Amino acid sequence: MRFLFFPFRVLAYIGMMRLLLNVRSKHGTPHSRAKRIYLNCKDFLELVPYTSWIHNREAVDPVSMVVWGLTPEELVGKIMHKDKSWHLIHKSYQSLCVQCTRVTSWTQIVKRAPDDDGHEGTRYHARFFLAYSDRGLPVTIGAMHLERDDGGHKIISWDSAREEVLRDLGLVPHMCRYVVEMTEPNWRKKPSDGRAVLLYFPREEEKS
Repeated sequence: MRFLFFPFRVLAYIGMMRLLLNVRSKHGTPHSRAKRIYLNCKDFLELVPYTSWIHNREAVDPVSMVVWGLTPEELVGKIMHKDKSWHLIHKSYQSLCVQCTRVTSWTQIVKRAPDDDGHEGTRYHARFFLAYSDRGLPVTIGAMHLERDDGGHKIISWDSAREEVLRDLGLVPHMCRYVVEMTEPNWRKKPSDGRAVLLYFPREEEKS
């Protein structure tokens, strides 16, 4: 009788292994693991450093900017104050998992890229997400890229957009502080060093 049940045990084992592998592929990949980012020894933020579209949970864009002390609206105000060619858009929203909560990119800006950079008909596109650190400080998380300006999500580069935003904030990219190994380098085979710039703007209540 024991031998009669052996095939069923094998099938059950195979089914269980398939289930475990499926769960691991969906929830245990490097693109779904949270990272803890420290502003200092007292404050931190945990997030999965890849965005996803609203309708699914697949990794889409890498996070390349974390700004402590500013809401997305405040950050965009600083960017547009330096460069009026940026403008707001309201479409193609993405989500991000921060502090175990899904947040949406309600604030987005785009700017036409110069044609003399070898990519005619392109634009910079930045999505910003509002989160709060462990101590309750507002944090803006940015995912940005250079893309073709003919519809769709046709990425040319990740890092060039991050550097463009930094310049429009009046900052020198190579003098900023970065979180190394934030995401996979050259994500989706487009130029990326896998880092995220870390910025800090003290709020008035912190200064007092």
